Amino acid sequence: MITVSGTNFFKGLEPFEKGVIVNLVKQPDNEHDSDAIGVFLADEQIGYVANSPYTLIDGVKSASEIKFIEDNQKAEVLFIFLERYVILKLID
Repeated sequence: MITVSGTNFFKGLEPFEKGVIVNLVKQPDNEHDSDAIGVFLADEQIGYVANSPYTLIDGVKSASEIKFIEDNQKAEVLFIFLERYVILKLID
């Protein structure tokens, strides 16, 4: 499982409903984090895979831990935790 962060810079939690399928896209040119992975719905970015101790929840993987994923890896929204953290699972 992974956590989505940065939703407040995009559309908030609105796009994240249980069962929604999103794409994960590596962003190695990101000036803040070379391990950054963007979370996209269609062609629109809606967040990032969490990669900071301040945005991670115990038991989930960080962007650095899953950096070997393929571009456009699909993930499914499982739930929103504490009305703040979006939890995804990687799917084939």
